[in-house]
Amino acid sequence: MRRRRRPLTDPDGRWIRVTQRAPGFEEEIRPAVWDMFATTYAEIGLHLDHPGELDEYSVWDLYEDEPNHFIAFRLGKTTPRGEKLGLVGSDGSRAGRTAVKDYVAEGFFEPGNYAEVSHRMEELAFDAGAPIVCAAYASNVLNKPIAAEADGVHYRRVIKNIGEVIKVIVGRPRGVPITSSEAPRCPLPNRLVAGRLGMPADRSAEAVFAHAASLIDL
Repeated sequence: MRRRRRPLTDPDGRWIRVTQRAPGFEEEIRPAVWDMFATTYAEIGLHLDHPGELDEYSVWDLYEDEPNHFIAFRLGKTTPRGEKLGLVGSDGSRAGRTAVKDYVAEGFFEPGNYAEVSHRMEELAFDAGAPIVCAAYASNVLNKPIAAEADGVHYRRVIKNIGEVIKVIVGRPRGVPITSSEAPRCPLPNRLVAGRLGMPADRSAEAVFAHAASLIDL
């Protein structure tokens, strides 16, 4: 597996974990994340009606370059497999965007950290040599129907208002075999499903958000 690159983020900055019970959450933290969400996702058209919709996620991590000054965020969910990454974003500054990139390059090596990705998020994770989950195990991790691709790594599924997408799980979800993204060794599917999958669309907000996170310009 490729050696992880040296983080580029400001050595004085740090990721911190907060909860909705933290002092100043509603007055300072939620508005800061909401502003960063709007900055990050407006260009790709992901709009929410109010900040409370971010409560889809139970894990809130923020990057501060100085005390109580937040320039990046990552939101996720606690699952039986660990922590599944959902939304990420920044204030648009170079330091904030770098903090997110460094997390993608480093975070998926940690036991229990994982995400369903594609597009730019997949490129960054693969460039860092992050571990992956073979498509044969993806349905068990997601608890969703999928159709494996011919490489045994990627899979297809349907997300509401988006359609058919090709994804891969990166990271180290608990209780699931992993392999190297550089030289994956995955069981190949017995048959491939061509065209539309003929399965119900995933209508969860989580799936829509995770797909949006893969499309942003990190």
